[in-house]
Amino acid sequence: QLLDYKSDIFFETGTYQGYTARIASEIGFDKVITVELQSYLYNEAKSLSSQYNNIEFFLGDSPTIITDVLTGIDDTKTITFWLDAHIGPGNFVAGQTPDIRKCPLYDEINAIKSLKRNDHTILVDDLRIFTEDNEWGVNLQDLIDSIKQINPEYKITFIDGDVENDVLVAKV
Repeated sequence: QLLDYKSDIFFETGTYQGYTARIASEIGFDKVITVELQSYLYNEAKSLSSQYNNIEFFLGDSPTIITDVLTGIDDTKTITFWLDAHIGPGNFVAGQTPDIRKCPLYDEINAIKSLKRNDHTILVDDLRIFTEDNEWGVNLQDLIDSIKQINPEYKITFIDGDVENDVLVAKV
């Protein structure tokens, strides 16, 4: 499905093991940038993706990396954002997982809002976990409202991911 949202750059938050970054590379994104907060996942993803020359890996806090890396990008370049950073039971390792917010989604949206262009495609994965009173503090309507603050012309749709309608798509 990523092929439907192809642009110049694919920017992923929440690398995990690098699967989505590798798919983006394989389907022809010119440049793939992926950010992981946890060093053990960052190292694993880099190792599993060593044969991919167009993937850049960053270790750190995704909103900061968005701002630091993309502020200098040529504003003629279009970006497809895949926002998938959240710490949960499946990727929390005591003593290794940084003590930071569990989900940087709203901060990522604010970082995207600070970029020169306001028409990049934004995909938010794993909507199924953002149920009412979820541990990540994400509310679907608040999320949509935040995205529309970037550009009120965004059309919001949903596509299947791991489950039906698991991915929010914001596209102008």
